[in-house]
Amino acid sequence: MVYISLLTKYCFLILFIVCCIELVLLSINFFWNNKELFFYPTPDNDINKYYSTKNNVNQFSNVKCNKFLFKLNFLPKDKPLLLNLYNEIKNLKERLFIENKKYCIKVDFKHNNTITRKNNVYVESNNILFYNLKLNEIKIIGNNTIIKKIFIIDPDYFTSNNSDIIKTKSYLANNKIIKKYKNYCKVLNPVDLDKLLITLLLSKCIPVINAKWSTDLLLIDKEFKWSKALIIQDEIDFSNSEYFYTYPLSQYDVEEKIKYGQKLLSWNFKILSPIASNILTFLEKRYTGNVFNKLIKADNLYNEDEELFDIERSKPLVNDKFTIMMTTYKRIQGLNYSLAQFNNNTDVDKIIVIWNDPDLSYLPKKHFWSKSVAPAFFVKPNANSLNNKFLPYDIIKTEAILILDDDQRLSEELLKYLFNVWKFNRDVIVGYNRRLTGNGPGNAYFTSGLKKFDLILTSLSFLNKKYLYYYTYNFPTKFKEKIDFLTNCEDISMNYLVAMYSNKPNIAYTIGGDLSRCYNCTSHGLSSKSNHYKIRSDCVLELNKIFGFNPMIPNSFYLKEFIN
Repeated sequence: MVYISLLTKYCFLILFIVCCIELVLLSINFFWNNKELFFYPTPDNDINKYYSTKNNVNQFSNVKCNKFLFKLNFLPKDKPLLLNLYNEIKNLKERLFIENKKYCIKVDFKHNNTITRKNNVYVESNNILFYNLKLNEIKIIGNNTIIKKIFIIDPDYFTSNNSDIIKTKSYLANNKIIKKYKNYCKVLNPVDLDKLLITLLLSKCIPVINAKWSTDLLLIDKEFKWSKALIIQDEIDFSNSEYFYTYPLSQYDVEEKIKYGQKLLSWNFKILSPIASNILTFLEKRYTGNVFNKLIKADNLYNEDEELFDIERSKPLVNDKFTIMMTTYKRIQGLNYSLAQFNNNTDVDKIIVIWNDPDLSYLPKKHFWSKSVAPAFFVKPNANSLNNKFLPYDIIKTEAILILDDDQRLSEELLKYLFNVWKFNRDVIVGYNRRLTGNGPGNAYFTSGLKKFDLILTSLSFLNKKYLYYYTYNFPTKFKEKIDFLTNCEDISMNYLVAMYSNKPNIAYTIGGDLSRCYNCTSHGLSSKSNHYKIRSDCVLELNKIFGFNPMIPNSFYLKEFIN
């Protein structure tokens, strides 16, 4: 009996081992046959996760690049929107990525037989109808598989009470695809979640979704967060039908989510420049595993400064100091006076002077300029442009940037106070000269008799270095071209950009007199033109049209009255 019992135990043990081996072999076989895994960055944060792709669009690519170098092929002349997107990507390619024959991938805008290769990406555009809503769907295809989808929204959908949006939302509710209560719309069926979210955000109804669906959210700019526009609930809360009717959001929070949703849609699904940037960021992450901020090389104006610039590029980042950036054009005496103001200011890391005058025949010798504790770096840009004011130069080593006109009369106390205020408000513009924008019709730019403000002139203003990147690479390209044509409105554009990203009001820290001077300058400021304010009002109205609304947030509070 003892032998039989032992034999039985051994049989069960052998059977167990055989089953384990079989299970391991089955697992190996499964993963071998389903080995398309892709190291995919979730769009709402920087955490990378692995996703199995047996029934998923994310596909593993064996192509890996040390640097993201790509070749752009096939001009899509038959599709205007795709052509515009192509031009935006081409513009970014020329500015961000060095030309090299040894490219990592090819990005094709026309279907051809080469897209099956592992180093080819194909961009396709189709008009689709989501019930009553018309959308343009952009597909990024690799290895004959959709690896990412993006939607572009018709600008007309940003107008209030659009009939297509109203009809679509009513259909969704009547067919129990969503459940509506007050300002909330709970998604009951996650099929077509991407298009559902666009529809609900356009209708200004806050989508409520299950947290497990969050991996299917569409690609957006890394500075935007889906969680600020949606209500994302865990399984327990989402399954509790009563919790939907008692969700604890104040009316203020509801309004903030709705406003944020409009900004998220406009920036990521309407304006082509940031959409193109999002696509390249996604591809760079996919093929290199990382994304680096792209710097602009600062070319030295004086030949003797070449070594000075090279040394500065290699220096580490600096905390608790700020960089002054000044753009100048034919105002030598005024600039020299401005440089003298910073002689004893130890908070200044460096002064970057952007020499916008292409005529160098009147350029003084280097020793002519006033000396200061912080070194001055004279930069020669590629062209005379107001957009040079916001270039992310590779010699900038501080997070804090003081954008300054060369005619501002300052003091050390004024700058120190300004800097301290900015330290606690790093994602907005902190400055001195304030204005108010509107929606029209008629005048949309106000300069006097203001009880509130929303815009800070960049003649004297602090902002975060990150906005230099976003302005240079993400802000609408065509409007920046218009800035060069008008020689105006670059500061309004920066304010709109900051408002989109921060979703906060700017700060005017004082009410005081005009700090500008330089009465004997040979070249006067741009604001002296007779049509200056008319041009700026028109810029506000055009930017409102580009964004679909005015993103500026009014403020009626001033931190302190500064007395010279």
